[in-house]
Amino acid sequence: MAIDPLALDVLAALPVEPNGLGVHEMADGLLGRRDPAARGTIRAALVSIAAELGELHVTRGDVEEFGRYDVPLYGLHREQLPAARTLIDGE
Repeated sequence: MAIDPLALDVLAALPVEPNGLGVHEMADGLLGRRDPAARGTIRAALVSIAAELGELHVTRGDVEEFGRYDVPLYGLHREQLPAARTLIDGE
């Protein structure tokens, strides 16, 4: 399955467990905006990444910088790193 360029950017930005990033953070950092369309684009990218790599690491936490509290934070499981690197490198 092919993964689109934005999903690759999201994949490259995902931290490794136990850390995670919120959708607002990723939308702001990768798209420069946090509106509903941008957040939906990031969520769609996360779905395509999960389809490729399996279930992502998801925890809950606060993103005080954006005034968001108790939100899902997404990251990679350590065992997903080799497959993620392969996707990012295009091999």
